[in-house]
Amino acid sequence: MAFVTELYTVGDKGLQIGVEDVVRRLSFGQVWLKIRLAVRCALSLTPTGPSGQTANIKLGLCTGNQASVSDSTTDAIWWNSWGTSYGLSQSGTFPNNIVWQSSGGASALWQQRVGSNTFVSANTFTVQNTGLSCNPAAFHNVYMVEVGKLITGGSTIAYRYFWPTNSQAIVDITRAAFVEMAGVEASPAGVTATSTYTQALPAGRYDKDWDYVFVGWSRSVPALVISDIAVTRFY
Repeated sequence: MAFVTELYTVGDKGLQIGVEDVVRRLSFGQVWLKIRLAVRCALSLTPTGPSGQTANIKLGLCTGNQASVSDSTTDAIWWNSWGTSYGLSQSGTFPNNIVWQSSGGASALWQQRVGSNTFVSANTFTVQNTGLSCNPAAFHNVYMVEVGKLITGGSTIAYRYFWPTNSQAIVDITRAAFVEMAGVEASPAGVTATSTYTQALPAGRYDKDWDYVFVGWSRSVPALVISDIAVTRFY
């Protein structure tokens, strides 16, 4: 088990974000080879619009403090929780309200932004019953992504991602449990893990000098309520 090297705790009420990013500097800068970014979160309320609308939690890395929504980004890469071609459905009854996606294909798992241009990965991936709480007063969920630089200057990264299924999403993850999950290198309880994959960086910038992390959300309503962010440096 590794140790969580960065922990940003917002407090009981949480930090609500819309179409924006929360960016935090890594105390160890770009000196890492494999790290994990984790967020403990929920939606502010159940969406009132029709099912099938696309939204994404964005977990990413950036060079400097400009990330996915800036026009002066040096380099930002991020993992989209649901891709850009798959909509959300509402499920559950109060207090266990969630949005979720059933199993199916989605695209744009990874995106990279340089300057004011965003480049989309060409690969697709499979969504597997992914859920997210719509009641932060009752329960919080954990999403995590793990990134390995592989060869500096090389065109690819290695990654794994971790998500709650629709049944895991109705179980509250406490702050103490979240910190423990963030440091378990194998497959922590409470979330579902993928195998390790590789991804080509779509913008063609291969410096891999990322020294900040960020969490973003792609919609203004409902907001994403962030309670905790953790970073684990494995090596």
